[in-house]
Amino acid sequence: MKIGIYGGSFNPVHFGHVSLARRAIEELSLDKLLVVPASVSPFKTGENFPSGLWDRVGRVKAAFADVEKAHVDLREIERGGVSYTIDTVSQIAEEVEKESPGSTLYYIIGEDSVS
Repeated sequence: MKIGIYGGSFNPVHFGHVSLARRAIEELSLDKLLVVPASVSPFKTGENFPSGLWDRVGRVKAAFADVEKAHVDLREIERGGVSYTIDTVSQIAEEVEKESPGSTLYYIIGEDSVS
């Protein structure tokens, strides 16, 4: 299996996020794309979410609802606190290795995260 992991704060979620997800699924021929909203980004610890964390989750779910093969994964939200990519990717890699040995993981990031 080819599985993408697309993490971010998604605050606010917008068309660019959805467009990147669709493009990654198509260009990488992904079987599944996990969209993983951060509870709190380590780079945005002072950021607050005026409409609330679960409102943001609802908007992320709505934004990706029509993206075939995209699944909103709430592990960082449920874990709470600051979200670190290495923890999430390691956890997903362990789960995938047990369920689908030999799968390939891709970490998807937006242009704003490249520096």
